[in-house]
Amino acid sequence: MESAADRLLVKLRRFIADELDADERQLFATLLAPGIAAAHADHDVVGFGMINWSLPALPTALQGD
Repeated sequence: MESAADRLLVKLRRFIADELDADERQLFATLLAPGIAAAHADHDVVGFGMINWSLPALPTALQGD
C-alpha cells in the first residue's frame, strides 16, 4: 500500500515537471528547502543546515509587500 507521503511526492514531481518553468521551479525549490532540511535534521545533509532561512533570505519574488 502506497503511503500518503509517496502519493504526494509523485504529484509534486508531476506538477514541477509539467506545470512550472525553470524560474518557477527555482522559486518552488526555495520554498521547499527549509522543510527538507528540517526533515533531515538528524542526517548528514550537507548544505541545507548552513543556510539562514529567515524571510529576508527569500528571493524578492517570494517576499510579500
